Amino acid sequence: MRENFFDEEIACGFKVSKDMKKLWAIQLDLLEKFIEVCDKHNLNYFASYGTLLGAVRHKGFIPWDDDIDITMPRSDFEKLKAIADNEFSNPYFFQTSENDPEFFMGGICRLRNSKTTHIDFMNLGHSCNQGCFIDITALDNVCDNKKKRKKQIKKIEFYKNLLFAKVYGKDFYNLFEFSSSEWQKLYSLAKFIPHKFLCKKFDKVTTSENKKNKTKNLAIFTQKTGDYEYRYFDSNIFEQSILMNFEHLKLPVPSQYMKYISTVWDDGIGLPPEHERDYRHSGIINTEVPYYTYNQSIYTDVFKDIEGKDIVLFGAGQMFDYYMKLHGKKFRPKAVFDNDNKKWNTIKNGINIINPKDLNSYINNNSRIIITNIYFEEIGKQLQELGINDYYIYLQGRKYN
Repeated sequence: MRENFFDEEIACGFKVSKDMKKLWAIQLDLLEKFIEVCDKHNLNYFASYGTLLGAVRHKGFIPWDDDIDITMPRSDFEKLKAIADNEFSNPYFFQTSENDPEFFMGGICRLRNSKTTHIDFMNLGHSCNQGCFIDITALDNVCDNKKKRKKQIKKIEFYKNLLFAKVYGKDFYNLFEFSSSEWQKLYSLAKFIPHKFLCKKFDKVTTSENKKNKTKNLAIFTQKTGDYEYRYFDSNIFEQSILMNFEHLKLPVPSQYMKYISTVWDDGIGLPPEHERDYRHSGIINTEVPYYTYNQSIYTDVFKDIEGKDIVLFGAGQMFDYYMKLHGKKFRPKAVFDNDNKKWNTIKNGINIINPKDLNSYINNNSRIIITNIYFEEIGKQLQELGINDYYIYLQGRKYN
């Protein structure tokens, strides 16, 4: 690792913070462990997605990338799953849909560091491992026949969606592109089907074409979302690999890496516009605190024991509107605070909007402070500076009992 690795820097006009460097360091350690195990057992793997592009264009992380992506031929992927328990010990944990039922990200496996925290908002309140991670996916054959391929994809999406509903249907009114009614139908069906059965069916349909030695295309079905038809990879791309520098490591990439890149990105190797350069993972990230010590109740217990409390909200934007529509009658706030001075001393949804400097005069030991704003981390720090440490964070779209 280079001497100044942990220093904040500007790369391609983008500021990479010290905190992001710490996350990268954890991910690189996970990658080293992954490489060690794969090399020991002669398993094939390739850098994929942003990690491959980073290796080609930056010889390391894309400055605005916040994860590491690896893909493996399905046979090697399954071998790794089979030996993982014997090869990865604390703090490393090889997470699969099968061994951690409260987790599902479309069939992705994750190698995690259990002494750190990276909690996806989807997984708040779940008992799964939520340490920092690298993503590992499988390459599967795609049916050559167009009609049969449509059936293949339809089955894959059906069981993938059932697994999402099985794991997250109790938490959300809807998820991804589903309407509330579509999501509830999926959840109503999934909750009566054993998790293990769904995992087996999903594996069966994703690997349905793998008995053939070769098909024209390969796809990564083990990912969060679909759009596979835009990312069918010519199977010849993965027949040979070459090593490329990735930070202080060397990673195998497909020898026809430019063909891979042009399949995933319309603009090929070129830099995206500046407004598109941003981190894509949301959630709670802390490289120094284990996930199991993190207080998730401030997100999941917003309305727990709230009867008789004086409710005060912080944030008078769209999330406030959403809150009022769903909960305004039952849990009506006595006031809402906002940092936008143009909103002060106005009324919205029948509630007075007030300057945060007056917050302390509105709260008491019986108050329930709820942040209703996407910038909840910044607002949380603002509250702490005011001496207020007891607050909750409302997340739009989440079910609350």
